[in-house]
Amino acid sequence: MPKGSAHQKRVDELVERMEREPGQVIATDVSGGGDDSKYKPSIVYPEMKHFAMLMDHGTESAAEAFVMSAWPYDRVTLFGENSGGTIDYQSVAMVPLACTRQGLYLGYPTLGSSEFLPRG
Repeated sequence: MPKGSAHQKRVDELVERMEREPGQVIATDVSGGGDDSKYKPSIVYPEMKHFAMLMDHGTESAAEAFVMSAWPYDRVTLFGENSGGTIDYQSVAMVPLACTRQGLYLGYPTLGSSEFLPRG
């Protein structure tokens, strides 16, 4: 990333905020794009009366994102047990460690949560 670029500035601001607010969930959209609003389709088909989703601890990653996108709808009911809980780590930044010949990297999550997850 070129020094002085707009992207570098956004990353630097993000790092400063993380240092000021340790332990807090920080929005990490450093690309400058994206829409944080909930997605709702413009057409809801009336012939679909109700939708059941069965999930368990094996429901992870993209499957959890699918469940969360359906969760807000009244006609959707979730059955089963809690998901695997891995959606919080869909975005991971990789940083090479000191000894690059070993190929060792540190991975840390850059996406910390979702507004669709229940509180508590």
